[in-house]
Amino acid sequence: MRLLYASHAPLRSRRADAVNVMRMCEALAKEGHKVELAVPNYRRTDLRIEDLYAYYGVEPIFQIRFLPARMAVQGTNPYALAVLQRVHQTRPDLLYTRSAKVLALCSRLARVRLLVEIHHIPSGMDRAAWRILTRIAGQERLARVVVINRALAEAVSREYGFPAELVAVVPSAAPDPARVKPAAIAGDKGFPVGYAGAFRPGHGIDLIFELARRLPDMQFYLWGGTKEELATFAERKPENVKLYGWVPPAAIPSYLAAMEVLLAPYQRRVTTEGGTDIARWISPTKLFDYMAVGRAVVASDLPSVREVLCHGKTGLLCDPDSVDEWCLALQSLRAHAELRNRLGANARRRFLECYSTQIRAQRVIEGLTIDRDGRKR
Repeated sequence: MRLLYASHAPLRSRRADAVNVMRMCEALAKEGHKVELAVPNYRRTDLRIEDLYAYYGVEPIFQIRFLPARMAVQGTNPYALAVLQRVHQTRPDLLYTRSAKVLALCSRLARVRLLVEIHHIPSGMDRAAWRILTRIAGQERLARVVVINRALAEAVSREYGFPAELVAVVPSAAPDPARVKPAAIAGDKGFPVGYAGAFRPGHGIDLIFELARRLPDMQFYLWGGTKEELATFAERKPENVKLYGWVPPAAIPSYLAAMEVLLAPYQRRVTTEGGTDIARWISPTKLFDYMAVGRAVVASDLPSVREVLCHGKTGLLCDPDSVDEWCLALQSLRAHAELRNRLGANARRRFLECYSTQIRAQRVIEGLTIDRDGRKR
């Protein structure tokens, strides 16, 4: 199948959606599909990256094409228009997108089958825009709507009017690092506990700091955060916390593998960069990265997390409001190596069965057979 993936996430950035998109394009290409990733050519980017494939740790087996991102005419969306033009030029069998504007435009003006992926219900004006655009979109060419958990599946059908039979729940995923070599973290003593991810409100950094204060014989390693966030947290972090900042996605597995326990301390309210609360919708990539390296995971006991982890079998789940529960979980894992090893092994086994990007790529397009005019058979 010839597949065009249209993503507005800037690739030269620290954004998790860019990581997910690059990984999915690689996995789809490995399934034998001819994949082109079409992204906006933003002039201002967070990072200067020469080799995008190496940065994300993916094989260069799909093409990346940069499309215009600046408005030539006030009120237009140049990226969506450029995607439409690219569809007419390449005539893909399937257009895969996370953009409501691309969905609305191409469903009306292109003879192509569409697959849309949704990770949360936005708030404010973005919510109204999504509602309008998805109502405009013609559903006769819509092959599938992919969401990342069950609560979101119900919400998108209710919010946007998608037929339930078009909505597929396919959780996030991570690539299999196979025989990953743990990174050498020299000069530190103490039981190593790790976290990799965002430092925004709701991601539990303050909870980790409190755990570090109560458990001074443990060493906490944190990867992620912007320069501004790191500067703020560095002023009040405990001595047994090390802030490493952002590292390339390709390097993350080796750091995670150097830990004994990995944390996912989501709070009851988790916000995006735009301030939208996504706690109900999350299917955190970090959970699957953790499971992939076979380490014991301690995570917040939230409905979205319970869809992935089983308490006492593939991880330990704790009340995000109870520091005491988290302390007891970490102390138990430190005292019982057999428990750590069993939880880690079970988590990796479950990952290999259900949550690798290769399995996700298969599930996302499973059963889709596309005619030349863009209609599903």
